[in-house]
Amino acid sequence: HVKDKCNKDDKNCQNGKCQKSGEARWQVPSKQSPAPTPAPTTPVPTSKQSPAPTPSPTTPAPTNPVPATPAPTGTPTSFTPAPTPAPTGNGNDDSTVYEYTNTGKTCSIGGGNIIQGPAPLADKRNVVVDFWTFGDSPYDFMVDTCLDNGKASTCRECAVENSEMKKLPFPNTCTFEGDDFKCLKESIIPFMNRKMDEGDGAFQVHLGDILKGTNSAANSRRCTEASFDSRAKLFQPAKNFLLINGDNESNECLGYDITEPSDPIRSMWRSKFGTLSFTSDFPEITGGGRPPLTRVAGNEEIFGFEYKSIAFFGLDYPAGDTYITKNAPQDLNQNSCF
Repeated sequence: HVKDKCNKDDKNCQNGKCQKSGEARWQVPSKQSPAPTPAPTTPVPTSKQSPAPTPSPTTPAPTNPVPATPAPTGTPTSFTPAPTPAPTGNGNDDSTVYEYTNTGKTCSIGGGNIIQGPAPLADKRNVVVDFWTFGDSPYDFMVDTCLDNGKASTCRECAVENSEMKKLPFPNTCTFEGDDFKCLKESIIPFMNRKMDEGDGAFQVHLGDILKGTNSAANSRRCTEASFDSRAKLFQPAKNFLLINGDNESNECLGYDITEPSDPIRSMWRSKFGTLSFTSDFPEITGGGRPPLTRVAGNEEIFGFEYKSIAFFGLDYPAGDTYITKNAPQDLNQNSCF
């Protein structure tokens, strides 16, 4: 919840749209109107205090509920709202639609867990299409792995901090395959594949940053044929896999030319990831079929498809300045026809 930063320092967002409940569950509050806002530092005198608004009665949730719009807040009163209780139910009623669940699958990628949600109803009557997203992995920049392991090569020079990027030889054969890489290969991708085989999810989307970045333009020496090949082989077993272009593997790479629509870095990305499409049908329980996916010629980072009257787009908007945002005659993200 961006406005009040629910997840910052494990603090609740008392009248916002989410709050932390325990160690493994994020949820949207119940459909009841939120409690009034707590009093300011200087209390309002009792004699001038307006009564708190009467809360609206609880009504049954619709088949496809949405978070309630907060009721107008009256004159503040001096009490602290109680946390919204976790929803209860057997997973087949509407009370758990907005519950996010820790799947229990975790490894060392930033100490994070796989969070599955919003949880569809068991019979998926509230689902048009569900899919998996993940990103910012694998980094593994402080490991010495390369294509010719064991030989006198750049393997012993791959692990460098960003502040010492110039110490990394370029070009190099570094692959940066450490614990994060192993976690994705042996745990995360197989987990998503299994869930998709069970009908939970139609496709997988990596939201970008498949390598460690540098937070500065056109100076990363980690973007090479070897590292891109490493990631292409890693994601090859992932079912119906798509990749969004991230700044770590584009405009932060040494050789990126912001004045031109292409360069060796973007050509390499497009050759390895710009032809990805769906290779199997979507689950029958949500409609089946396999929608055709269209990419923009010459800027294959941009793609789109339609499924059950919903349009999906993958856009070329990595962080920082790019050719599209600074020098292109038109923004292909906005002007492409699908």
